Amino acid sequence: MGRPTKPCRDLRNRYLAGRLFSGARVIIGACCEAWNKLIAKTGRIRSLTDLE
Repeated sequence: MGRPTKPCRDLRNRYLAGRLFSGARVIIGACCEAWNKLIAKTGRIRSLTDLE
């Protein structure tokens, strides 16, 4: 697998890192929650994916 994309790194760093999960359903729930928080921030994905 290649390097994580900027949106994936942002999700991991902001919402998922440093947590312990008790099972697959909890992981899926946390990922969905993190994704919803990311897309709720207007312009965040654009800022992560803009070419520099």
